[in-house]
Amino acid sequence: MKNLFSFLFICLSVLTSCSNNKKSCEKYQALIDSALVKAGENNSEILTALNNVDDEKKEGMAFLISYMPEWDLKRLNSDFILNNVNFAYKVKNQYPWCSSLPDSVFFNEVLPYYNVTENRDDWRENFYNRFSPYVKDCSDIRDAIDSINKNIRNELLVDYNTKRRASDQGPFESIESSMASCTGLSILLTDAFRSVGIPSRFAGTNNWFDNRGNHSWVEVYIDGQWYFTEYYPQELNKSWFAADAAKATIGDKNHGIFAVSYKPAECYFPVVWDENKNINAVEVTQRYIDVCSYAINKSAGDSRVKLEIEVYNENGIDKNHNNRVAADLTLFCDGNQVGGGTSCSNKDDLNNVFYLLVDPNKKYEIVVVYQGKEKRVFSEVLEADKIERIVL
Repeated sequence: MKNLFSFLFICLSVLTSCSNNKKSCEKYQALIDSALVKAGENNSEILTALNNVDDEKKEGMAFLISYMPEWDLKRLNSDFILNNVNFAYKVKNQYPWCSSLPDSVFFNEVLPYYNVTENRDDWRENFYNRFSPYVKDCSDIRDAIDSINKNIRNELLVDYNTKRRASDQGPFESIESSMASCTGLSILLTDAFRSVGIPSRFAGTNNWFDNRGNHSWVEVYIDGQWYFTEYYPQELNKSWFAADAAKATIGDKNHGIFAVSYKPAECYFPVVWDENKNINAVEVTQRYIDVCSYAINKSAGDSRVKLEIEVYNENGIDKNHNNRVAADLTLFCDGNQVGGGTSCSNKDDLNNVFYLLVDPNKKYEIVVVYQGKEKRVFSEVLEADKIERIVL
């Protein structure tokens, strides 16, 4: 009998909280009722959030609670939930690229407070204060995305590092330790985008086509289309992993590409650390095959092969690439310079390797310059792709 009275009280409280905005709340009524029961002893915190949000924000709050994971329903307090909703609506009213969004996109890709399984840090206000100055003079969403992309690393001082404590660190742990995995970096970038009203979502693959491991990145929504980017950015829809993404397998949980959704979607996001399959997702493999085809479709008659180059310090080649360094590279063939660039360091993703397309069956000279020291290496490239690992 006590449980029955408790349930009736919850239902009455929900009806009261939505009475000021009945139309926007009634479609969530059954979901909210269920959420409050799942919240158990924490349902008073959830009710406080529902009852204390402004009318303008009622539907957003109803959406957030309706699809909130049970683990969060049982532990998040009202201050956390209200702060998240209030700052999300603050940027909705402040930035034209956010105010013009369909509610479905704002609710699912700006309003959420987490990405995957990371710690639930109360990052909204902190990130708004950090990143709003970078977009204050931006004329449109593309300018805003570009500004966040260019400045996030220097603002947060977090770099890719295999020594990070966990793959799915919360944003504050990554900032405190100054290191993160590709997952942690993607969490930081998604939260930074959302903090200034840019719709963003976490994306990635559980395993590349050649079984060398997973990778994560970020998608942003512009004028009805999704584009991909990273913490260490190139231009939108361009990245070192494009050729790998173009070879993903549609319908394959292991080798496909997926984007996270806050609300329930067609499938779950496949990651090795989430055995309970609690991360909602949509499959986006076909889009990546289409968008990234440029990276594998050579022009007619192009018979060049890939020469990959990694440079390691005097400590030698190591499994986790901790000794890998960013060195200046110049490539010569028959006395003529045919290419150059900078090798990837231990701050880059393990799968990211500098490469140049070269003509096969030729001998190349690689000039390596690092911290004032120069080393020359000769590489004979035959009919297939080749990797040169150079120890200084």
